[in-house]
Amino acid sequence: MKESGVQNIVAEASSHALDKKRLDYSNIDCAIFTNLTQDHLDYHKDFDSYFQAKKRLFSNVLTYSNKDNKVAVSNYDDPYG
Repeated sequence: MKESGVQNIVAEASSHALDKKRLDYSNIDCAIFTNLTQDHLDYHKDFDSYFQAKKRLFSNVLTYSNKDNKVAVSNYDDPYG
């Protein structure tokens, strides 16, 4: 993608990838949380484990990114937002 001139991408960070720390060394400059529902409870032990995986996007991935001017967006209407 870089060779063809792509400068920005938007990608979903799955709770599975976050839980397995696949995104820990990604340099992102924006993270968005929309909602937390009953999805993926087949993978996560319980709802709290699912939340902890999603939270890593902000507490680890975005926090340790070397990008300047990072932005975090959260859905205020969601109880976990």
